[in-house]
Amino acid sequence: MKRVFFLLIVLVLYSCDPVGYIMKIIVNNTMHDINLIKVSSESEPDTLHIKSHSILNIGETGGVNVDFSAYDSVIVKSNNRILKVYKPDIPGKNIYNIDRDWEYKAIDKRRAEYLYIINPEDLD
Repeated sequence: MKRVFFLLIVLVLYSCDPVGYIMKIIVNNTMHDINLIKVSSESEPDTLHIKSHSILNIGETGGVNVDFSAYDSVIVKSNNRILKVYKPDIPGKNIYNIDRDWEYKAIDKRRAEYLYIINPEDLD
């Protein structure tokens, strides 16, 4: 009986789908090198540097948490000039709107990629 119980536990655990991985990629499609500054009242600002016409992989995480909800705002700067401030509730294309404004691509059964493209018109 113990053996059957052990086999059932092994079978249940083996049949569970392991956590997938999500790659988060931001593309700077502008003529400017930019800094994305993630601002939170809970911690120090975190800055991502993205060169003109380049791609930055901002991480690979288990699960599906791709959002920026831990941050109060995301500031886009170039040459110490603020070009755009994203906040969770602003209308239009927004880095916070994962479902609407990020491109999703399934790589295989357990991996996917979310792509956010910053174009020149997004910074007007």
